[in-house]
Amino acid sequence: MTWQSTPAVLVLFVAGLAALSWAVYGFASRRPHGDAHVTVLSLLCLAVAGWAFGYGVQLSATDFRTQLAVYKLLHVAAAFVAPLWFLFGVAYEGRSGLPSRRRVALLCVVPVVLLLALPTNPGSLVLTAASQQSVGGLVTLVTDSGPLYQLFLAYSYVLLLVGCGLVGRHALRSAPHVRGQATLVLAAALVPFAVSVLDTFDVPPVGTLPINLTPVSLSLSVVVFGLAVFRNRLFDPTPVARTTVFETMREGVVVVAADGRVVDVNPAARTLLDLPDDVVGRQASSVVPGVESGDGASVDAELVVCPEDGSGERHTLQVTRSPLDPDGTAGGSVLLYHDVTEREAHRRLLERRNDRLDTFTTTISHDLRNPLSVISGYVALTRDTGNLDHLDTVDRTVTRIADFLDDLLTLARQGRTIGDPVRVSLAALVDETVAAAETELTVEATTDRDLLADPDRLRQVFENLLHNAADHGGATTVRVGDLPDGFFVEDDGTGISAEKRETVFDYGYTTSAGGSGFGLVIVREIVEAHGWEIAVTEGSTGGARFEVTGVDSMTPIAASLSTEPPRTEPSQASAEESGVDD
Repeated sequence: MTWQSTPAVLVLFVAGLAALSWAVYGFASRRPHGDAHVTVLSLLCLAVAGWAFGYGVQLSATDFRTQLAVYKLLHVAAAFVAPLWFLFGVAYEGRSGLPSRRRVALLCVVPVVLLLALPTNPGSLVLTAASQQSVGGLVTLVTDSGPLYQLFLAYSYVLLLVGCGLVGRHALRSAPHVRGQATLVLAAALVPFAVSVLDTFDVPPVGTLPINLTPVSLSLSVVVFGLAVFRNRLFDPTPVARTTVFETMREGVVVVAADGRVVDVNPAARTLLDLPDDVVGRQASSVVPGVESGDGASVDAELVVCPEDGSGERHTLQVTRSPLDPDGTAGGSVLLYHDVTEREAHRRLLERRNDRLDTFTTTISHDLRNPLSVISGYVALTRDTGNLDHLDTVDRTVTRIADFLDDLLTLARQGRTIGDPVRVSLAALVDETVAAAETELTVEATTDRDLLADPDRLRQVFENLLHNAADHGGATTVRVGDLPDGFFVEDDGTGISAEKRETVFDYGYTTSAGGSGFGLVIVREIVEAHGWEIAVTEGSTGGARFEVTGVDSMTPIAASLSTEPPRTEPSQASAEESGVDD
């Protein structure tokens, strides 16, 4: 047997070796579980290698029988290139791995029938004619396709087109770094597909050449597959099916390879973690908050992040780490960041409320236990001595408890939401309050302000402030006036010392032996329910001055006051201190 030499044979053998190398690399790189697209692409490279080697041998031979035999044999690999490319497109797009074995078998029916008919060519179904031609000293095999081979070609073109469509759609819908990977793979498939169409329909210049460039171009395409492997990490643990769930999920996802590199992040992770644009490819421990080790094996269960954009908005994130594969042998991990900011804020609010509720109940228990002890003692004393005068003390103590319970009931009623706010004349409301209170105080209302408020609740504010001025401040005159964004209530009493002003609105704070410590608490709750703020300072004559601000905004809030338990620990001042009501 004689052989002939042509540069095309050398190109085919080199390209075949390259395809075989990618196939071996792909099989060695795939994980035990998953990576269906890697397995199929490796098989595709193996089929291309077989086709290239077979066609190289066919071109090297000069004997007709040898060329025809090798032509039939190379179809063992070439016949499955189109089905494998289609399966790669399906797996690469991420459609639940591969179709079932039955569907894969049906996909291979046409290639298998062709292979079964090739050796004997019954009824010239595969080839209608086969001969040799010599062009420029190169002896090549020329064949005319029969109906079965024409069916095989049409079937192969359909599979190639559908596979290219799947990869192209994935390229268009993917993130930029994955889009480049998919574009390379798509280009690598379109070039040999176009060459095959031109050769089949004898379109010059490709179709008029003495050799079939399809296996040559297809073999060179696997070089592009190799670029996708090394440059765009086709075989790395980057999620492939990411366009629907991965891109739109609210939780942040960071994929970390075994060597500690970040290989993928979703938009939510970029926003929550304030990640840089070039985070992919960098070490996770240097750019991803909460990652202590390179592969993400050690992460904080919970962390607080604050973006560096100056917004100042802080997020509390819960971090969950999962291995990339079930048995953890492949290394790498997926980090899931869940924003629990609202949940944490609610938890802290509940803790504060529970603490303040404990303080409140402690105060109530203390304020009831003392008078009950007095009653118990005087009842025992009356029983022992028979002196009924002791019952006067008991009666006064019972009255004190009744007053205490009235104040407590009033405070509890503040838990109702405020009524619909209406426009209220501040001066008129003060006059009504003074008339109903029958107080001996001189009240001067030098205000012409109208405001939006619940008049019944606001009336309680003035009632308690007047009661505080008369009974605990020793005042004779109270003045109500305007502030730029609110109003003030000022008396000429003894005032409130600077060190006591921070605690006068606390539950249980009182300077009177018989006080309940609820009066100013009620004032604060009503004021804050309207969306305003209240503070105490020194008046112009040294008395107490209560300033209510934020009124100009006119945005009262219908918030439940019962949701705000005590703010701080109760304080009991001595009976000698003045300026705070019961």
